[in-house]
Amino acid sequence: DPYGGQADLAAGIIRAVSPHFLEDPVRALRAARQAAEFGYTVEEKTLALMRACAEELEHEPSERLMGELRRALMTSRPAVFFDVLRAADLLTVTFPEVAALIGQTQPREFHPEGDAYAHTMAMLDAVAERSDNIVVRFAALSHDLGKGRTPQEMLPHHYGHEVTGTEVLTAWNQRMTLPHEWRKAAAFVIRQHMRAPRLTHPGKIVDLLFGIESSGLSIADFNIVIRADHGSLPRYLQDGAAYLAAMRVVTGRDAPSALRGAEIGAWLRTAHIRILKKLLLEKE
Repeated sequence: DPYGGQADLAAGIIRAVSPHFLEDPVRALRAARQAAEFGYTVEEKTLALMRACAEELEHEPSERLMGELRRALMTSRPAVFFDVLRAADLLTVTFPEVAALIGQTQPREFHPEGDAYAHTMAMLDAVAERSDNIVVRFAALSHDLGKGRTPQEMLPHHYGHEVTGTEVLTAWNQRMTLPHEWRKAAAFVIRQHMRAPRLTHPGKIVDLLFGIESSGLSIADFNIVIRADHGSLPRYLQDGAAYLAAMRVVTGRDAPSALRGAEIGAWLRTAHIRILKKLLLEKE
């Protein structure tokens, strides 16, 4: 063991043993991912070698970066992956959409954990504790992407970040070609994560519940993300799966035969709202 590998393993240290590390710049991402996977620390000389990979990483095929992102998201603490890349000054090069959250302050009474980056990392790890679904984890990572574009003069508030967030997600996809199911679920969470736990109109609740299902997420998946973000869930989300099942008993086939086209959809939505109102009253 000329390089002391056994001692490093015992101490939980990731160490590059040769400058040949630089021959493949994706090794820098691999080191960050292994830190997240095994709970190890990357030692300083290896961090320096990782920093030296920055220019080469700018020209690496996005598919290779995506491969490491996939693996990192499935570790027990995926936030460590991004934290190590940040420590190596590689986050802006590899995942600028996430790096843009650094320094974007938030109202302290709602986010004592710190800036938008700290909040996103804390939420990502919290969701990872509750779900091993990579789509759910990516949705958590993406939920506040819009905060990276908030003008400095607006801080610590982030009005409209649900809109800018979808723009950032689109740009990320153009740069790296994200899986369709990731984009679909993340876009829905970005648009809905602020309003979802605050609805009062039954019609909007009906639309939300069916929208969750259309996004590719289950109610349980969506609730994991919302609970991690807000700390609690309203009753209509807690019981959302049961409410959906009850509403699905009534279908377009039950509509009056005289109705056509969009009229059937309108009738069905009204019927679903009626069912939801009854269920909500029963819970009071």
